[in-house]
Amino acid sequence: MFRRLKQDGNETVFLGNFAIYRRTVRNISKTDYRKKIYILGLPFSVYSHSEIDGKSKWRLLGIQISKKRPVAAVSPEESCLNDSFMRLWGHDGDTARIVYLATGRSRRPGLPEPKKVLLVGHEFSVTGAPAFLLDLAKLLISEGYRVDIAVKESADLSAIHMYDGIDADVALLPDSTECFDGAGSCVRGYDLVIVNTIVMGAYAELCQKLNIPHIWYIHEDLPSIQTFFRIIGGCRERFEKDSGNIVCVSRYVSDCVYGEYRIRCRYINNFVNDFYNPADTEKQDSSEPVSGSVRTFAVVGSVYERKAQITAAAAFMYLSAVPEYKGRWKLLFIGNHGRAASNPDLGEKLDKVTRNLPDIVWCGQVMENKWDLFRTADFFIVPSLEESSSLVAIEAAMLGKPVIVSSHVGAKYLTEGGAGFVFEPGDAAGLRELVMKCINMPREEYSRMSRQIRLNYEKTSTPAIYMRNLDEAIADATERCRSSTDAPESSGTGIQALKYLGQGGNTISFDKFEYVKFADFADFAPETDGRQAKEPAGQKALLPVGVVVPVYNGVEHLKVLIPSLFKNADLPHRFIFVDDCSKSETADFLADAIKGHDDCILLRNSENLGFVKSVNRGAAKALEESCGSFVMLNSDTEVPSGWLGRLIRPMAEDETVASVTPLSNRATVFSFPFMNDDNDDLFLKEFGLEGINAAIRSACSSRHPEIPTGHGFCMAVSGRAWKKIGGLNEALFGRGYGEENEWCQRAELDGFRNVLNPNLYVAHHEKGSFTSEERKANCEASLEVLSVMFPSYMQRVYDFTRENPSADAIAATYAALALQKGCRPEVFTDPELFRKRLSGEDGVFLIGQSEVTKVAVKLLGYVIFIGNARNIEKIGLSIEPKAE
Repeated sequence: MFRRLKQDGNETVFLGNFAIYRRTVRNISKTDYRKKIYILGLPFSVYSHSEIDGKSKWRLLGIQISKKRPVAAVSPEESCLNDSFMRLWGHDGDTARIVYLATGRSRRPGLPEPKKVLLVGHEFSVTGAPAFLLDLAKLLISEGYRVDIAVKESADLSAIHMYDGIDADVALLPDSTECFDGAGSCVRGYDLVIVNTIVMGAYAELCQKLNIPHIWYIHEDLPSIQTFFRIIGGCRERFEKDSGNIVCVSRYVSDCVYGEYRIRCRYINNFVNDFYNPADTEKQDSSEPVSGSVRTFAVVGSVYERKAQITAAAAFMYLSAVPEYKGRWKLLFIGNHGRAASNPDLGEKLDKVTRNLPDIVWCGQVMENKWDLFRTADFFIVPSLEESSSLVAIEAAMLGKPVIVSSHVGAKYLTEGGAGFVFEPGDAAGLRELVMKCINMPREEYSRMSRQIRLNYEKTSTPAIYMRNLDEAIADATERCRSSTDAPESSGTGIQALKYLGQGGNTISFDKFEYVKFADFADFAPETDGRQAKEPAGQKALLPVGVVVPVYNGVEHLKVLIPSLFKNADLPHRFIFVDDCSKSETADFLADAIKGHDDCILLRNSENLGFVKSVNRGAAKALEESCGSFVMLNSDTEVPSGWLGRLIRPMAEDETVASVTPLSNRATVFSFPFMNDDNDDLFLKEFGLEGINAAIRSACSSRHPEIPTGHGFCMAVSGRAWKKIGGLNEALFGRGYGEENEWCQRAELDGFRNVLNPNLYVAHHEKGSFTSEERKANCEASLEVLSVMFPSYMQRVYDFTRENPSADAIAATYAALALQKGCRPEVFTDPELFRKRLSGEDGVFLIGQSEVTKVAVKLLGYVIFIGNARNIEKIGLSIEPKAE
């Protein structure tokens, strides 16, 4: 229950703690706050909310400096509010029932007064720059400094507990010095001010103006610095002017700043406290990996685009389908994901697409057993697109764990001496190669790397080394002030000046920066233009051809498919039917239909396994039968004469071809005549399967355009490629849909190609595999997986549909079908007559003066235009126009 007081006719509501604040204030827009003042009594401050002219305003009324200092009021006029607040909570003199954040001092009497240091931070958090500030405070206190900490007032207070127990007073301060009348008095009360992150640069500028010794820590990476320079007026000038006091957290950031702006800054590598256990070395020198026969990799951090967990996920999702590496690795994602992540949508997406992979484990945020969990890992991966340092990499080095980092991670210096590996940001294929190298690494080599990275930590990143470098920076900052003509004022109030804190200026959310330079993920697939094809192995190497047909019910489709297979097989083959626990009607029909056919093999699943596992089982049988290639073929298809030879021909001509897909009536981007259209069965009924194929063969060239993916309704597969990269990914794609897309992308990563054969048309009735509801759900799930593993995949499909390399050949086939129907070519020179004729009956219409410039074909009510009129010469049409 809230306690309410009446004051000047307005109702005042006191919120006693942060939990009550969250429950009550989170729905500000849904509640009428007019004539109400809401006061939040946090451990060390008092906030008010009021509504003026319909606009919500928040203001910090006062701040609690320490246990023995009452809340300092904003102004005498508002002191009654604070008095009421204190009475409400039983404040009486020097006693308080509120648990304040400030803990007071515990110095032993008789010691000389230590140097006073103010640490200025931008937020409360147990990770990143705020966590560094906490460690720095502890380090300075251990070295005899007296430390106060001030964090900007707009910070999220959910991690306020991070300063519990530290021997320092903690206060809030405005985001901007412009609205802080006591700012100068505050900073003059200290021998040194350390400003943490570029966000709080206004306080570094204030120290510079007042000639107060200070250090300005830059934790941000170059894209963040560029963003600040762009959106904060005078930030770059401030940066240049104060460069002597700036300290970057790694040489990488320092070099980036110099390369971009020709500003030379000092750098001090970050540090972490040493929790190394010598017993870990004994484990690492044993005959087995730390985690046993399995290599364990760890990626640490809240899910965020910049952290690029998506790159690591893509690399390991690929490995999940490679037989050689199954059961030999484990990946731990340590940190917030899902709704608690920096990007909850991305976190939930990654969790969802990896849910069926038992070797990828989401550990969530880990606090109490952090080091125990870290010690179970063999390697740490830091895949960030940009990372100024990486405390995770330093912690790994402290524990003697080799690291794999992107080249844009500041702590990459820890890999020197062969203590780790470096790859390019966003390059999942490059990361995958390094992971495979780590999995296959001999124990002796791993032990050497472990010792080397521990040595690198001892040379660069211990608290002692850090403090030595910091002392030099402090001495230089102090000397600069002494040598300046503007001597600093000798006294100030310190954080006692934080009496009037005002409303603050505009704030910039550090977690919402736009990382411009690396906004897009790299294309994981290598470029294929200009690839030199090897000498073709020839058709003989592909024979016999296995035809793998998964069957789950749909007896009506088998009655169409099986006769077409028997009638139209034109090469040595093995028909392999995999009955996925169909009902008796289908199972009995299938057994009877292939009975007595030596070229048929029937496999039965004792339980329903789904399309993916059934294909993998059939493919394994095909390879066991010495098939050099095989076709995955839906049970709801129908094949024409000569189909097998035409389908595998591209693979016979070029052994780099991993898959071949034909045209069909329903095959998304490979549909004829209209791309991404079901096309019903109108053309099949009108011309028949053989009629369409006759037109295609007469109109299309022998060119086989490269495609971003094959289509599993009918896809020829190279046995060589299948053996090298493994089969369909059962864990990721479950019962089916999208599995062939992922397989084709993996094939590309290993140097293979996927092509379209526009000289073949296979009918696809698309009724036998999934219901429409199942198809929709499976499609949505598979697209999420593909977007994680291959971020450029959908763009490549879009580019293919836009360019449509077989459009002219398809249009020429359309014209050939019109000729089959008996349509006579009509030639026009008058554009108006040409347009009128298109609204009439079917036909082939040409227009031009000295030569044909446009061809339109109207067939079954649909019109297609042929862009290149010369293509119709193949079907016997003259392109010399005649008068109407």
